[in-house]
Amino acid sequence: MGGPRKAQAPKVTTTPAPETAPDEVDASGDAVDTVVIVMNIAITGTVDGESWPAPGGEITLPTAEAERYVRLGYARFPEK
Repeated sequence: MGGPRKAQAPKVTTTPAPETAPDEVDASGDAVDTVVIVMNIAITGTVDGESWPAPGGEITLPTAEAERYVRLGYARFPEK
């Protein structure tokens, strides 16, 4: 009955990357490229043990992970 159901955004769950900071290396000894993104939406839970920033807040993530959030529309790259 009723109309079609509206699609809901998928629930985001992530496995935190190893604790890293810019210019550090991962467990294999490879350099980890990171990038800053600005959140467009609220994500519940934590990333690397810290709460996700509120919409408009910035976070530094490994580049590949950050690009996925941007592609999904959950975040954007900061304006220069």
